[in-house]
Amino acid sequence: MFSPNISLVRRPDSETEICQIADRVLRRAGAVGRLPTPIDELIAAVGVENVLDPEAVKERFIARLGEHTRTWLVTLWQKLRGIADLRDRVIYVPNETTPPRVLFAKGHELGHQVIPWQRVNTAYRDDDFSLSPEAQDLFDVEANYFASEIIFQGQRFTNRLRDYKPSFDTVFVLAEEHGASNHATLRRYVEEHDEALAAIPYWPSVYAADEKGFPVLRVGKVVGSSRFVQKYAGIRIPPEIRSGHPWVGARELSRVCEGEVRLDCGANPIGFQWQSWWNTYSLLVLLRRKPALSIVGQLIR
Repeated sequence: MFSPNISLVRRPDSETEICQIADRVLRRAGAVGRLPTPIDELIAAVGVENVLDPEAVKERFIARLGEHTRTWLVTLWQKLRGIADLRDRVIYVPNETTPPRVLFAKGHELGHQVIPWQRVNTAYRDDDFSLSPEAQDLFDVEANYFASEIIFQGQRFTNRLRDYKPSFDTVFVLAEEHGASNHATLRRYVEEHDEALAAIPYWPSVYAADEKGFPVLRVGKVVGSSRFVQKYAGIRIPPEIRSGHPWVGARELSRVCEGEVRLDCGANPIGFQWQSWWNTYSLLVLLRRKPALSIVGQLIR
């Protein structure tokens, strides 16, 4: 059981089935091993229409809604990041955002279309929350995992990451290769790694400021590798941090910062290496179990 001050990002119970579906779609599109994943070819390969005209999809979609829902959708249209209409096999993702976000949003909407048990709903309207690790609805969690599977191409990414030492430099390289955001790549990198790694996001509070006038940073959902979760389930991570905390140096210096820290893991404090990076809207911390001195000594000898 993880420490009560941590909310852990978990994969859906349908992980195995979704991996199989994603692999079939990649193979059907002839996209296996092609990076970045040609998402539009995947969409076409499964017979889904990728609508590009926002007004056309808006009118087409709104015409079928009830009056109350229609008013709601018109009001919140600008906040939508994607639509999957299962009745007409149509998806729409606005292109005014960054390419990595478009790629992930299209993957998410494609997931709604091809995961067979999600057809109980005929339309999915997704915003920043449903496309984030904070998503709570099971179908959104599944669609997010499908998007990650097709972007990083499953086991192929796992094999690739073993060529690199755990660091943000590695995350940046892999993100560029896969056309993904650094944040999404960090999550996937940690999930797939053999070492004890964790990715800790800190989000600016909209209510509280620190002594320097910056928003207090509050911990979000943590991603841990299997080994990290197994060995350090009782870890105590700071629930909030402020200006002056070593991890926050990344925001103040606009670069990756690093160091070492000892954290309470339920018994004796454990040493970890850390790197932090500010991506302009959240602080991300990569935590790695510090190698034992005896092991380091053997390697040096």
